[in-house]
Amino acid sequence: METSIVTIEREGGAAVGRVMCHQVAAREAQVIQEEMTAAGPGAAHRLVVDFSSVTMLASMGIGMLVSINKVCKEKGGRMAICCLRPELLEVLKLTKLDRFFTITKDRASAVKAVGG
Repeated sequence: METSIVTIEREGGAAVGRVMCHQVAAREAQVIQEEMTAAGPGAAHRLVVDFSSVTMLASMGIGMLVSINKVCKEKGGRMAICCLRPELLEVLKLTKLDRFFTITKDRASAVKAVGG
């Protein structure tokens, strides 16, 4: 599945959503959450969110990650975030969300982390 905001691909047993936009604010967060949640059942709720193109993450984007993670856990799956820029990782560390999420440096590690 592909939109101008997120591209979803299967990799192993996981669904990998590559966020294509540079900024994730309210509009983008809603689309990403809908697309990732829709991809969940086909991948046993093993989802990877690839942030390699993202340079700005608004509070709605952080909320979106919390929501996707919650759905994955409720359905017996896992979510991982990969390819975060250092400044975005710092935001997650400041909010202590780095302890809540599985965060990896690269896509292959993220797919492995979710059991894909």
